[in-house]
Order: sequence, then structure tokens, then C-alpha cells
Amino acid sequence: MSPESSVRVRRRMVRASSRALPACSTRVVYKSSCTVVIIGTVHFSFTKSAQQCSRVIQALSPDAVVVEIDRARLNTLVDNVRLNKPAPYGRDLYAACRSAARSQALLAFGDLRTAQMMDELANVLAFKTAPNWLDIRAVVAALTHLMQAIGVGASGVRVVDVAKEDLAKLLPLAPLLPMLVSGAAALAATTPATSADLVSTNNAAQLVVAYIGLGLFTAAVDAVLVKRDEVLASSVAKACDAAVALRERRETCHRVRVQFDTRHAETERRRCFTSWLRRRDDSARHRAPLFALARPLAGEERRLNLYEPRYLALLDNLAASNGGKLTGARMWVAPALLRSNMPELLLKNGSSSPYRRYGDTVVDLGRACRVEVVRSREGVRPVTNNRKVEVWIRAMVDGDDDDVDSGMPLSLSHHPCGYLEVAPSKAPRTLDHHDHDAAADAALPTVVAVVGLAHVNGVASKLRELV
Repeated sequence: MSPESSVRVRRRMVRASSRALPACSTRVVYKSSCTVVIIGTVHFSFTKSAQQCSRVIQALSPDAVVVEIDRARLNTLVDNVRLNKPAPYGRDLYAACRSAARSQALLAFGDLRTAQMMDELANVLAFKTAPNWLDIRAVVAALTHLMQAIGVGASGVRVVDVAKEDLAKLLPLAPLLPMLVSGAAALAATTPATSADLVSTNNAAQLVVAYIGLGLFTAAVDAVLVKRDEVLASSVAKACDAAVALRERRETCHRVRVQFDTRHAETERRRCFTSWLRRRDDSARHRAPLFALARPLAGEERRLNLYEPRYLALLDNLAASNGGKLTGARMWVAPALLRSNMPELLLKNGSSSPYRRYGDTVVDLGRACRVEVVRSREGVRPVTNNRKVEVWIRAMVDGDDDDVDSGMPLSLSHHPCGYLEVAPSKAPRTLDHHDHDAAADAALPTVVAVVGLAHVNGVASKLRELV
């Protein structure tokens, strides 16, 4: 495709995607390499948020979708749908996850865990988080951030436009207005009219109360909005980096989606049956397990706490190939640019098993390395009493593994139990069904972020700061 044709295709795609965007959304270009569309939603079912999420994701066909949810909350929403329970809350998040899964987009969970959010808010209310009692600049910054969240003077999503489109979406913003009024009132109360007011006993008591209110106000805004905006923006940036890597580093960055079962007995049955089949397959001896790390090894000894049945199967197969013991066994590790797993119901209509899930991982095989298990320890999880294994690994240096050519390209596959495998490959990588055609490559990768309406402008501002 010629450069002129690429520009025309890019302009057509941008114009088409702009027509699909509702008033509650804004667009940010991240590091000049990825287009981010942030949709502000309301988590209650009386709004149009769920339909808007599905429509935008279907219209844009994004490379990745980041949703303001964690895995536990998604499991709860899926269980409610499976059991036909009424779901007045979270329909927009479920619709976004379902549309992302069915459009073959990467799905990333962008929010903190619910328990972590509740702990931070409880720390604020219990004064465990030290408030900025006398830092007026922090108070002004909190007021500014709160005004930005409700769309006052913001350059992104404006409250007036959202109200024209769907008035019901303003209801969740109502609790933010008292915070704004109380913060402004407390700030005004800390400024005495005259010097005589400073020595007045009544005014002194009012000042103390006002300063306490300012501290609580600042800490609450920081916990509810600022920190969550930072977490969401970081998750969006990570998804952008993964989408760009899949476009620009196709020789080393691979994406694989695997199905696995969360039951220990079923996973063990698969492991034993696959081991029996592979005894007759000569090519199977070249396959080695690969574990995708959240961050790459940097020469240190890393501890892995593994309890999912698929990873326990990985360790059992690893021990079987090493004479029945884990210590001294060798496998591959590689950094995961993005990884998530989703219930089967998101991908299938009708009946589905609550135990079957799909894992989606983007792995950078260009930074893969062989590791050796230094030691291991068996144990059980405290609540479920299910098995867990702790293993300590270290990267192997040159000369430790003469049987493997570190420069040989690797091909990525997966074991029927659900973990990843690699094998030496001399053939260049071919395009798979996740790759884009020439017309799609003419435009920047697209990432859709589905967040609460109060977070849209904050996340957009944080992404611009990351640039």
C-alpha cells in the first residue's frame, strides 16, 4: 500500500470511528502510537451505557479493551447472568467485557480489587491515612480534580453534553457535588476576615474543624478519584504497549488464547491423558513449558506462588521430566505484556460451564530465557485447603545449558491443561487470525477504555502526562 493510500485509509477510519462516539467519550493519542477512546459509563441499568459500550466496541473493532473492573467482580456479574439473577448494577461492564471477548480484542482488567479500594477508603475515614492538614495547594488540587471529574471547565467530556444525550447519567455524579461544596466551604472557612478573628475562641474552634474537614476532603478525593485514575491510566497504557508490540514486533511478540478448567481433578485427568498420548509423539520431546511473568527477570532469584490447577500441572510435568523432582528442573519464562482470563460465558451463547475459562496472553519471546528451579515447597491455601506450590527460579547464564541454542527462534503453543509451551522453530512466523490486514495497519492501534463517568477526564489527563 502506498503512503498516500495509507493516509486516505487512516482518515476514513478516523472519520467513521468519530461518528460512533457518544458524548460521554473522549479520544487521546498515547505516545503518538496508539489511539485511546475513553467511554464514561454509569454502572446502573437505567441508563444507555451498556448499549453504548457494545455499539462503540463493535464499530471500532479495537485491538484491546480496558474495563474498570477486576476479575472477582467480573465473575460475580457472570454468575448473576448465568443464574438469571437481576443485575441492576454493572451491566455496562459486563457488556464491555462480552463485546471485547467476541470481537477478539485483548481484554484487560483495569481497576483495583474491591477489597483494596474498601481498605483505602476505610483508612481515610479512620485517619490511618495522614491527611494534608495544612497543605492548601493539595486542597486546591483536590478541588480542581473534582471539578474536572464532574466536567466543569474540562476539555474532554462535558456534563452539559452528557445531560443532553442521557440525563440519567448525571445521577451518579450527585454525590460528588456535596464533596465539592464542602471542600470549597472548608477552604473559605480557613481564611479569617481580620486579624482579630484569629484570636477569637469561637473562630479558632471553627478553624480547627475546617482544617480537619479539609484534610478529610483531600484524602477522600485522593482515594476515590486520583489514585483510581492513576491505576486506570496505567492499565490503559499497558494495553496500548501490548497492542503496539503486536503490530510492530510480530516476529517476537505473540498472542495466544487458551481454554482451561479450574477443577483440579479435571486438569489432572487431562494431564495424564496428554502424557500418555505424547509418549508416541517424537516431536513432543522438543516442547518445553513456558511461564509468563508479570515482569522480566533481572538476574534475581524469583519466587512463584502457584495454585491454579493448570500451573500445578505444569510443575507436575516438569518434575516428571526431571526424574520426579522439581529442584534442578528447567523451563522457559518470558515477560507477559498483557494477560487476562475470562469465563466461558463471555464467548458462548446458551449453556456454559462455570469451571471453564479462556486465558489471553501477549508474550514477548524476544526476551524469553531458560530458568532453573532452585528449590520448591509444597503447601495448602489457607481458606480452601487446596494444594499450592512455591518455587524459586533463577535465570541460567550462558554455558549452563549447552543443549539449547539461545539464538534459535521459538514457536509458541499451549498444553491441553492450559499453560504455555515453546519449541525451537527455524521457520519464520506466519500471520495468524489475530493479525491485521494492510488496511487496518494503516491506522494506529486502537484501545477502548470503559470507565466510570467520573473518571473519564482524569484518566485522559493522566494518559497525556504519561506521554
